[in-house]
Amino acid sequence: MEMDHILAQIKQTIPDIQIKRLEVTHPADDDFLWFITGDGLNGELQIESCEGDGPFRIEYDWSTSGWTIPKAEDVVSMVQSLIDKRRKATQPTTG
Repeated sequence: MEMDHILAQIKQTIPDIQIKRLEVTHPADDDFLWFITGDGLNGELQIESCEGDGPFRIEYDWSTSGWTIPKAEDVVSMVQSLIDKRRKATQPTTG
């Protein structure tokens, strides 16, 4: 499953985040949805996949934008970029 590799890479490069898989309440529900939270995000970033493989859908609470990404290696860089941008945007300014 490509998702295992993606999540391991994200966690390795951004170790202070939390990743949680959707806990389904009904056996027919799709459980291939992961939530990423952490300091400075002020919300959740979500990665959804088809049975843990591509294509992957990325969405997040702080925007109405979302992306469908076909390749696993592109998911990691996109998530890293989104988290970095969000953390920079939510840091207090000095001056």
